[in-house]
Amino acid sequence: MIDFFESSVRINPDGEFFTFIDDSGEEFAYTYWEARLASAALARRLQAAGVRSGETVAIDLPNGPEYVLLMLAAAYGGLSMVMIEHGLSESEKLSCMFEIERAGVNVSHKIDSILAAQLLRDVRSLPTDDGGIVTSIYGQSRRNRSIMGENQDVIDDTIHFAERAAHLFDRDALAVVMFSGGRQESAEGKRRKLKAVPLTWAQLLDASVVANSCLGAGATRLWQERLPFNSFSASSSARTSEPASASVWQCVLPLGSIDGLQSVMRSVVGKTPFRLHTGADAEQILRDAERNRITHVAVDDSLLQDLLTVEEWRFDAVPGVSSRLSRYQCVLLAGRTRSPRTIKRAYDLGARIFTSYGIPETAGTIASTLITSDFQGGILPMDGYDVRIVDQDEEGCGRLALRGPGVFGGYLNTRTPFTVDHMFIADEKASLEGGQIHLQSRSKDMFVSAGQNIYPVEIADVLRHVGGVSGVHVFGVNDSRCGMLPVAVIERNDPALTPQVVEETTRSWFSTFTVPISIFVFDQLPRTEHGKLDRPAIESIFNS
Repeated sequence: MIDFFESSVRINPDGEFFTFIDDSGEEFAYTYWEARLASAALARRLQAAGVRSGETVAIDLPNGPEYVLLMLAAAYGGLSMVMIEHGLSESEKLSCMFEIERAGVNVSHKIDSILAAQLLRDVRSLPTDDGGIVTSIYGQSRRNRSIMGENQDVIDDTIHFAERAAHLFDRDALAVVMFSGGRQESAEGKRRKLKAVPLTWAQLLDASVVANSCLGAGATRLWQERLPFNSFSASSSARTSEPASASVWQCVLPLGSIDGLQSVMRSVVGKTPFRLHTGADAEQILRDAERNRITHVAVDDSLLQDLLTVEEWRFDAVPGVSSRLSRYQCVLLAGRTRSPRTIKRAYDLGARIFTSYGIPETAGTIASTLITSDFQGGILPMDGYDVRIVDQDEEGCGRLALRGPGVFGGYLNTRTPFTVDHMFIADEKASLEGGQIHLQSRSKDMFVSAGQNIYPVEIADVLRHVGGVSGVHVFGVNDSRCGMLPVAVIERNDPALTPQVVEETTRSWFSTFTVPISIFVFDQLPRTEHGKLDRPAIESIFNS
């Protein structure tokens, strides 16, 4: 990472590295030179606090400049990071730390918002002069001296430290430990184990290089034309015929997740600025994209729904207005949830949605396909990745085996399934058709009603947008005439919410086949110890 970053510092020291947009919409811009001084100074300060090269720190922070500078500081200082998703509950965070300790990883410091503020003084208003930048990290010297010569010595030492660290940077060293398979109840009521995923800098960087070559501005046409159906040019916007330009990523997912982290890594590798948002404010994200010519953004299904809802309301309020979502060259749909209804809404608004597959074990996205009118559900593997199906059934469906630039070498705290030729065997069930991956992992949630395929996740996605709803679970119940019918169970945080209100609010949103046959509203639904809805327990209430 530091080799790419230092190259950008040398080529364009005063160029914009990233801009942070906080909850209020205020912007803080950082040049490559400023970020280099601040992160190298931070690495030296961590060393002074006793954190030595090769040790591990845990990062529990919301999106912000502190997070980015700590990532760079870790690379400069030869540290590895345990990435704790800031939005997890306290019990889930404790589970993460417990699994890390079980794996024998010694975490010397856990850096939360309080410690980060102490380490990085006034980082959001860095003075642009060199002395001010260093002072914002170190503070005043212990002798309270402010002699120009002393300050310059510290700056020179910091620059020398950064240059030496770049020379010694080890791409094969452990960079981050992330977590996969969170402790939540599966559909069968079994608890999934939290798995510690180690990734080296080389795996993160190489995965970013491949992703940039396939998803970068001007690159998607050549890559997607390898698809067996020839609808890419017909259904793509005219932007694909424009000259290639730099990809500007908008980072809106948590940096503690692999998809959020990779948005930053792709920008560092591509030597392009990125825009970092502290939260998932849909209107702020779209306004930022409109004003700053952002080309790429990675979102999950939930955030995509919020973006779509904001745009649909805007269309109703201002007839004839153009879609801001259509301005992106690539909206990368990350995560494992795929709602056909959400994808159709996005397609109707002219958004260039790339469905994708990527997990922490693969250091991010390894397959992606632009959704067009001819989309058949397959996801195209990126260059350099080998994909195979093992333990196939009669229909060719089995477990997904993977090998490639970003694929990790094994879990820290549990056994890792590999083929005899060392391909990682993922949890997902899939099939391969025409060289494309067809994921099957969520097919068990679908049921047939009166000859129609019903996806409970689509129905739940609609109900979550009703005011006063704090939780939703949708499942099928047996029916002698139709086979199965959907039932919706809702947890409310507003006493005024009733089944009648829900039905009246959502009546126009459902087709004849997807409208729930019954809607039940409760003040509280059963939850697991980690705060997730306990789906087996909810269904058992109705099956008892």
